[in-house]
Amino acid sequence: MKYCTICGQTITDNQTFCTSCGAKQGDEEQAAKHEHTPEVSPSRPVQERRPKKPMAKNKKIALISIAAALVILTSAHFIISSIIDPLKNVQAMDRAITEQDPDAFFEQVDLKEKALVDKEEYLSFIDSSGWESMRYQLIEGFEGEQGKTFDFSIRDEAGDKVFAVKKDPLVPGLYSTYDIEAIPNQVVAASNMENTKVTIEGKTKEIKEASDFTDLNLAYPGEYSVEGTAQSEFGTFEYSDTLTVYPNEGNESEVMIDFPSNTYAIDTNQQDAILFINGESTEQPLSEYTELGPFPTDEQVTVHAEWKDEEGNTHTTDEVDPQSSMWGALSFYFDEPTEEVYAGEQTNSSNDAGFDEEEVEDFMLQFLDQSVEALNVQDFTIVAPLFNDDGSGKAESQEFIESGRVDTETLLDGELIDLVELEEDEFEVTMSESYEIYYSDGDFKEPTLESTYLLTVEDGELKVDSYVSID
Repeated sequence: MKYCTICGQTITDNQTFCTSCGAKQGDEEQAAKHEHTPEVSPSRPVQERRPKKPMAKNKKIALISIAAALVILTSAHFIISSIIDPLKNVQAMDRAITEQDPDAFFEQVDLKEKALVDKEEYLSFIDSSGWESMRYQLIEGFEGEQGKTFDFSIRDEAGDKVFAVKKDPLVPGLYSTYDIEAIPNQVVAASNMENTKVTIEGKTKEIKEASDFTDLNLAYPGEYSVEGTAQSEFGTFEYSDTLTVYPNEGNESEVMIDFPSNTYAIDTNQQDAILFINGESTEQPLSEYTELGPFPTDEQVTVHAEWKDEEGNTHTTDEVDPQSSMWGALSFYFDEPTEEVYAGEQTNSSNDAGFDEEEVEDFMLQFLDQSVEALNVQDFTIVAPLFNDDGSGKAESQEFIESGRVDTETLLDGELIDLVELEEDEFEVTMSESYEIYYSDGDFKEPTLESTYLLTVEDGELKVDSYVSID
């Protein structure tokens, strides 16, 4: 068996022509020609391809427009994303910190319009309170899921909030901007006096009630001058200080205005006497005051009292400077006898009625208080009305008070330990007395003494006649 040299069909050995393709067998020239001529299958005639129809002009324009739009939108997306990239704000803030340029820094940060701010001090605070940590928090917030989904806060190294970052969508789900807002403190103030006017950096508000906190202003970290003024019938009060504002848990800074002042008890033998301040009548009797004050410590104020007796005669006490009072009481004593035996308490007791132990002890405590006050200011007239003019105690006490041997003396405690009625108008009283004494030569003592006094009764009033013994 052999094969056709042209188409490869099997033929018999004696076939001279192929029954499949009709090629003559043994014809080498035709076989060679067949190698370079494509085979054409008689069962599949070759079909001629039609030339393509040219694309319509409108269609070409539409495709070109779509492509151009895609290019433009892609470019716009990258441009917008670059413009609103919040990391550029962080870079600008970081550069401003490095260059210590407060104006450049706060171009990137929103400040409350009416809040107090010293930009240089605020920038210095941010720089010294962990800016590197704040910058890291900003970057993490913008790049992480936190900034993509909700607002977030930036804290200083102490953990207090400094900035609030708020997301503001330009195109929901596609583009957003971020506002970095500085968090201010609310400044509040309270005073120890009512109707206090408080001024902070030129802005003034009034505190109506003492001890009540009043909102003053918003302020960012820094130092601010605070001034306060108040007025009472006893003088004018002034306050000046510097408030340091810094972030804290409640975002609140407090100003406590404590005007330096003193108040005094009233020591008098005539409660109906009218009080005078700096020579002007208050038209109020001493009985209307539970205490006198507050008096300003930096203003000269004098007080005295005037009283009219039954005959219409006016009696006047000496003027008293509250600042010279060392015992905490202001004395208004009149030489005329009254119904009062001792300050703040009235009695109708007479020689015949006698005095009980409590009355005698109260008188002696008053005597000790006024003696100490007289000694501290070297003014014997303060205690003089409590002495019997004929006794030896008055001269002895006056000499000691005016000697200047004692600088300051404080009565710590006084207690009656013995009372003996010698005669109808005479008592012998023993007191236990504890003192703190600073002497003029620099010495200091804290003695506890047992002192015995002789008391007499004159016109229904107890008087110190003499010192019996001091142990």
